[in-house]
Amino acid sequence: YDYDGARGGGGGGQGCELVAVISDPNAPREYLPAPPMRKGHQPSPVWNYLMRFAPANHKGHNIECFVIVRGEDGIPHPCGCTIKWGGPSSGTANLLTHLKKHPEEHQECLHASRHSSV
Repeated sequence: YDYDGARGGGGGGQGCELVAVISDPNAPREYLPAPPMRKGHQPSPVWNYLMRFAPANHKGHNIECFVIVRGEDGIPHPCGCTIKWGGPSSGTANLLTHLKKHPEEHQECLHASRHSSV
């Protein structure tokens, strides 16, 4: 069990909500294609750097970042950060927020986004 989402304040647990999320850490991850878009729309360029997966991990995250970063050991590897995403109706703002951790890719994404709408 992992308890996420403790909210509210006050001592003694008043106003807190605990949500139990059960997940098998050994469950294989299935990577999914970019989400379907409305007719006439292009997928967001953010999907060049991120991929959806199922099942969601123990934190409820269902997106993984594949931007290549250089670790402390100097060896390049995928970022591997996971992000919670609510689906197409929630937009990509929180995904772009993560991409800000990778300035070059973030700028490329913004540039591609501007040109895709022209």
